[in-house]
Amino acid sequence: MAKTLSLDNDQYRQLFIEEAKEHIDTLTKSMLILDVPNVYVRINQVQRCNHRVSR
Repeated sequence: MAKTLSLDNDQYRQLFIEEAKEHIDTLTKSMLILDVPNVYVRINQVQRCNHRVSR
């Protein structure tokens, strides 16, 4: 049973890493285009991604 639990933890860890990479990618892209006319939408997007990664 402990082995199954370990695999589940590994799966959750991998899922977290994948999602964190996606959020960091979105953060990076959003930071690069902050000078667009709709800057407040981008800032909000950056803040949401940052919050998700930092949890």
